[in-house]
Amino acid sequence: MLKAILSLSTDVDFVKSAFDYVDENVDKFVEDLKGLCAQPSISAQGVGIDECARLVKEMLEEAGLLVELRKEHGGNPIVLGELMNPRARKTLLFYNHYDVQPPDPLDGWLHPPFEPKVQDGKLYARGAADNKGNIIARLKAVETLLKTIGEVPVNVKFVIEGEEEVGSLTLPDFVKTNKERLRADLCIWETGYIDEKGRPNVYLGAKGILYVELTVKDPSSDLHSSYGVIVDNPAWRLVKALGSLRAPDGKVLIEGFYEHVEKLSEDDLALLEMIELDEESLKRRLGIRSLLGGLTGLEAKAAYYLGPAVNICGLVAGYIGPGSKTILPSKASAKLDFRLVLKQSPDDILSKLRRHLDKLGFSDVEIVYLNGYPAGRTPIAHPFVKLVTETAAEVYGAETVVCPSIAGSGPVYLFTEALGIPTISTGCNYYDSKVHAPNENIRVKDFITGIKHIALLLSKFASSYG
Repeated sequence: MLKAILSLSTDVDFVKSAFDYVDENVDKFVEDLKGLCAQPSISAQGVGIDECARLVKEMLEEAGLLVELRKEHGGNPIVLGELMNPRARKTLLFYNHYDVQPPDPLDGWLHPPFEPKVQDGKLYARGAADNKGNIIARLKAVETLLKTIGEVPVNVKFVIEGEEEVGSLTLPDFVKTNKERLRADLCIWETGYIDEKGRPNVYLGAKGILYVELTVKDPSSDLHSSYGVIVDNPAWRLVKALGSLRAPDGKVLIEGFYEHVEKLSEDDLALLEMIELDEESLKRRLGIRSLLGGLTGLEAKAAYYLGPAVNICGLVAGYIGPGSKTILPSKASAKLDFRLVLKQSPDDILSKLRRHLDKLGFSDVEIVYLNGYPAGRTPIAHPFVKLVTETAAEVYGAETVVCPSIAGSGPVYLFTEALGIPTISTGCNYYDSKVHAPNENIRVKDFITGIKHIALLLSKFASSYG
């Protein structure tokens, strides 16, 4: 039976029947996605997490998977689903996350963030792109195979966590204690993008991250601002400390920050050369006049995909309400993220940050570690890279762009290093999905094509080499 399925998996009739099934069920699939997006799951605020985990579990069970909710490490529930074929020779693992970012600012949304709405061919909702659209696309691809050929010719596993947006704090322990359960030949990571030319962008890794909060406290309570001539202001102290971290061109000024950053390889440079960057279009879309430090061409691409950085995510001090209030605040705080590349360690950078501040006289600046993990990558030469890129090109009808890493972060290292699984990111987002911003969205056509891609990938993976 399996041999027949493997033969069928590359047959034109199979592809047509599978794709026809997807096209016939567009409305149902979109409604299922809307249902998942309507359930809030804000990990940073602890809103709706358990409810969303149970909903994801139910959706996987309805598709025929055996599912467990795992919470033994004290964090948010991890949904672990399996569809095992006793005759299958390969196992494919899907990594996703059901938690989302806070929807603020609410006044920037066209529609309420947890009331999904399709408008002009786009589904708007918090989590539509990051990452619920890809969860449903993968689940519906499994359903498509079950409905059209009666079986998925490979073992399929889903690990869907609820802490990705807050640093995947308990995922390392979960992976460590569940290595055998998570064993697979290939992991498809959470997301991918369609660029402005309609080409699927596939990613071979993700940056690491170090997320911290810096705080200055002094005086003991807010004061009248007249004291500003004799009392130091913690906001000024914090601003000066922040200003010491980065040069105007974006270079990080912490001593030893670039110590372990390796020179880009020939493979890295070759991939970057293949990526087209329409700088004028990018600047218009982002609403900026120029790229940081005047970056352009290959240097801009290298910085975006493979460069480390420090970023201020938020600043809070004193009175920020309407009108005026003349005070000297007693506390000032800032949240920062450091995007890290291969060989950089969050612990090492945290230590260097502390030494940097102390050396410059900012020992009063408190550092609170919030989360962090290193970067991870899959080599371009791995044979499964060709499988993913060729199936994407076949479905999208456009050349696949292979990127060495996503510009953002994700705990890819747990899969590439701890589990030793080649990990490749592909999905149904697009260049203007507004991830983490108001009006997050995916295009319905990309969602549907993404289902078809995963269905084709599952079928061809059964007979692929690697």
